Amino acid sequence: MTKSYFKDLLAAGVDIYLYQNSFLHAKVIAINEKIVSIGSANFNTRSLYLDYEANAVLFNKNIAEDIVRKII
Repeated sequence: MTKSYFKDLLAAGVDIYLYQNSFLHAKVIAINEKIVSIGSANFNTRSLYLDYEANAVLFNKNIAEDIVRKII
């Protein structure tokens, strides 16, 4: 796993949580507890356009808040 952007992200106010028990391929991104993206795709060209990976992007404040409560 690369942590090359962690310093910049933390400086920008991003909270980063790492799963320690084993390998977990799924990713969850929560934006202002209003938008949530859940899935296997990384945010790069290969995952989004070349590999057959997918994310569900939810634009629902109630669901986003519930997911954030459950994962943090």
